[in-house]
Amino acid sequence: VAGGIWQQTIAIADKYYKPGKFTTFVAYEWTSAPHNQNMHRNVFFRDSKKVPALPFTALDSNKPEDLWGWMDDQRKQGNEVLAISHNANLSNGIMFPVDVDDRGRPIDAAWAETRMRNESLTEIHQVKGTSETYPDLSPNDEFANYEIMSFLIGLDNSTSKINGSYVRQAWQNGMALQEAKGFNPYKMGVVAASDSHNGVIPYAQNNNFGSHGFTDNTPELRLSGKKNSGMAALQTSTSGLAGVWAEENTRESIFDAMKRKEVYGTSGVRIPVRLFGGWGFDSTLWNEKDWVHAAYAKGVSMGGDLPAKPGKEAPSFVVWAVKDADDGNLDRIQIIKGWTKNGQTFEKIYDVAWSGDRQPDPATGKVPAVGSTVDISKATYTNTIGATELKKVWVDPDFDPAQHAFYYARVLQIPTPRWSTYDAAKLQVPPPADVSATVQERAWTSPIWYSPNAEDGKLTARGKTIDDLKTEGAKALTNEQLQAYVVGKTIKVRNTVTGQTFEIVYGNDGQRSVISVDGKPPSDGEYLNMLHGGQFGVPASYEIKDGHLVTTLGGSPFEATVFEQNGKYVAARSSEFGYVNYEVEAVK
Repeated sequence: VAGGIWQQTIAIADKYYKPGKFTTFVAYEWTSAPHNQNMHRNVFFRDSKKVPALPFTALDSNKPEDLWGWMDDQRKQGNEVLAISHNANLSNGIMFPVDVDDRGRPIDAAWAETRMRNESLTEIHQVKGTSETYPDLSPNDEFANYEIMSFLIGLDNSTSKINGSYVRQAWQNGMALQEAKGFNPYKMGVVAASDSHNGVIPYAQNNNFGSHGFTDNTPELRLSGKKNSGMAALQTSTSGLAGVWAEENTRESIFDAMKRKEVYGTSGVRIPVRLFGGWGFDSTLWNEKDWVHAAYAKGVSMGGDLPAKPGKEAPSFVVWAVKDADDGNLDRIQIIKGWTKNGQTFEKIYDVAWSGDRQPDPATGKVPAVGSTVDISKATYTNTIGATELKKVWVDPDFDPAQHAFYYARVLQIPTPRWSTYDAAKLQVPPPADVSATVQERAWTSPIWYSPNAEDGKLTARGKTIDDLKTEGAKALTNEQLQAYVVGKTIKVRNTVTGQTFEIVYGNDGQRSVISVDGKPPSDGEYLNMLHGGQFGVPASYEIKDGHLVTTLGGSPFEATVFEQNGKYVAARSSEFGYVNYEVEAVK
């Protein structure tokens, strides 16, 4: 039965393939979901001539390593194939691991190479949520809370763990692995998709007809809040779209563009966006009759690696976007930068081009909100604000040649009604209060990566590692020593990477709380690289186990190990790739 259906699928793809006009692929979904944790991949074949008699499915194995092995075998037979991971946001943190693979084996260079060889793309948006980032992972990103969905497929009242489930964090962790261990399994490009189960795709907010059959095929059902398999239709999004910069509309050209990661994703709107990176781009580029050709000649496009740095200058980036002709105007273009140092990861969002005469805040650099023309009661808006085109040549003002970094562009539209607001207007009821009445639809490019050369890598002192400490004779504290050292005490710790100091109270009741940062009560967003989890002022649990302080960050456990060396105490966090980044300054 399966073989017959597979042959029909191949025949349909070939029947409708019209090179240069309309491209179809022979493809399928590998639907692994161990313990309801989403590990799905979409598998694409470059052509239809050598596809196997049957695809490798989750019934054969639900482990991605086995899928990749099968794909490698297909490639040996001359059958080029690639996989795209999707719905990482519902993976419960196992889509982008950093410690061990699906069989519990340490992640190493071979694992990273195998993953990147087979799976160089991931999905950033679809009907079941956005996988770019999460507000708790990016508290300084005012646009992080976009179409967030978190549950385990098939389980009501469930949530998916944050860490390991979002692509921006995966890009950051990949660079940290590169710095610490010499390999990066997460140099992925991004696309967006639908995952519609209807055979037709609801891309538009003003024409959302549902994506899961009879569970959400009417406005009444979509607004009801009823859950099916753990999912509430009200929280679903409209379908995403993948954009591919290919030389021609053929299987070969599009597949090759996907392999080189010259792709981007949108929330469903048809925004064309370009991103190039290089050394020495400036605004005179726009004077070129064919500026795109000139940009290719002088740099690399999205998905690529910056060429070797020729001098002391910072990298420059060319970014351009045009509005969807049938949708909202553009608000702004942002470039999001991530970087790593001694196992710690950082990010910063730069507003680089925007509509109107708004001025960035002198202190933060952030551009004020564009405003809104949305009439929520009528589900209407006007394009009287925003821009039809935005472009910029931007130079990184904070470039450090010694640090691994990535850069990607995010294009934001002006606010428009969310599909649930359109549905409410059709039914003449108020919009639901538990989802946003408006959205700022968007596009995300694949990143461009920077890696320091050997000479630049020497410009900063390498951090000390656990292995260094052990070689020097430092000893990790035992359970009993930790108990005596921290319980009932206030510990003042300095982050040696950032220079930041903070005080943590470890209560006798197994709760701990951060009470100050640099001697002051902490502010929102300052937790990203500190030895704690949870919210400031809100106690969080900890325990002493197997010589570690065990706590959580974003719902994921991590361990802090304290070492004594010549009467001084230092600490390493298990999530910082073997680096020892904390010095204990005082205990009281």
